[in-house]
Amino acid sequence: MENLECSKRTCSGNRPIHFWIVTSGLHFSRHLSNAILDAMCDKFLPYSVLSKATLRGKEYAWPFPAVEEAVTAAVASRLATFGGQAQFRIPEGTCELYWLSADSDKRLPDEGWDDYVARSAAEVLAKFVAMWKQTDFTKEARQWPDLNRLHTQGVDLNQCLCFVLYFGTEPTAPAELSKADFK
Repeated sequence: MENLECSKRTCSGNRPIHFWIVTSGLHFSRHLSNAILDAMCDKFLPYSVLSKATLRGKEYAWPFPAVEEAVTAAVASRLATFGGQAQFRIPEGTCELYWLSADSDKRLPDEGWDDYVARSAAEVLAKFVAMWKQTDFTKEARQWPDLNRLHTQGVDLNQCLCFVLYFGTEPTAPAELSKADFK
């Protein structure tokens, strides 16, 4: 059986990487030095959580078993959890399962920030767990020729199955902001 390991880029290392910054509903990617990135990692999510994620473009994605830890860390950091989607990340590219998502409802007009943080996390986790239990991800993966080829070669595709998560801070997450604003 071939052992496939997805590439992993984290906050440490010698090369600068990209970190997604959200400001007033606008998003952009900046090329950052490790020192700046490490400071941002500490500010938003602990390094121990980010180090479990892979980064492609401007999206962090966690292996399914680490999603709950990432969302819990976001709550502890007072980040709202907008939602996310399943992906397979292989060296040849990213296969998005956009129809397999778990999103929170928008912030209510009179909802306090901490209440929204807790509610959004609970909604996303409940939907994520239900999706994980109800979906045959091998069947979904075999829709892509590259993933089907890897599967027939004996590769465990669960090694590259991950879940992209979208978070926001209070000043950047008004009631009308949702995951759709990030696309």
